[in-house]
Amino acid sequence: MPVITYDFSKTLSGVDQATYDLIPSDAQAFYEKGADGKYAISAAVRPLVDTLMGVVAGIRDERGKVKSLNEENKNHRLALKPFEDLAEELGVKSVDGKALSEILSEHVRELAGAVKNGKEVKINLDKIQAQYKADQDKATKAAADQNTNMKKTLEKHLVDNAALAALAEHKGNNILLLPHIKNQTKVVEENGDYVVRVVDDQGNVRVTGTQGFMTVADLVKDMKTVPAFAGGFESEAAAGTGAKGGNPINKKIIDSKNKDGMSPTDKIGAGLVQSGLVK
Repeated sequence: MPVITYDFSKTLSGVDQATYDLIPSDAQAFYEKGADGKYAISAAVRPLVDTLMGVVAGIRDERGKVKSLNEENKNHRLALKPFEDLAEELGVKSVDGKALSEILSEHVRELAGAVKNGKEVKINLDKIQAQYKADQDKATKAAADQNTNMKKTLEKHLVDNAALAALAEHKGNNILLLPHIKNQTKVVEENGDYVVRVVDDQGNVRVTGTQGFMTVADLVKDMKTVPAFAGGFESEAAAGTGAKGGNPINKKIIDSKNKDGMSPTDKIGAGLVQSGLVK
């Protein structure tokens, strides 16, 4: 037999047809229609209905209590969650019969005793700081090494390109003159771009009277007028046969039989090639 849970308290009498149609069919059996066309609880079943209303009221009350208890338990679990997470993080194990708050309190008291006077705390902090500094130094060094390698590669590319172009223009010997050009140049950053600048013995950027910054081509042109570097450039004087002379150093390096007729500068260049120090 189905249990009737309908609340009769608001529809004991004077119920119109529309309201009656909304009453559950199992509860409609308790009503009878009066001469006025409205429905009311039959006098014969009124005691039963009164009992049902008490039962329904009790059910509603219990349901309300259960709902309230469930909500309270939910809120309690939410409030307890951070402490459960903390206990798990600290490695604190739950113990049967002990509340989590009691377990955490005991753990904190044990820690307080272990770190009395701050001795253990200081040791742990020093270890953490030392490890952090070591990791930071390692990462900083790796980044610095990478930047240094990138800068060296960029400098070599920029300086070599500028120097080789200038030496080709002035017919200079790459083997002898390139190291001297590198010693007198450096790569600097200007407005976000890297450019090659010619520098003096103190590392100061050199300028010319008409063009501003001295270029690598200007440097090579100046070197051509210095006696110490003259042997590193192809002679512009006509050879004995009437043909324009080639680079005497390169010719004498190729022809080892002419070594006795080489100048000291030529011999240095030949020696560097033969030793494999330069290519």
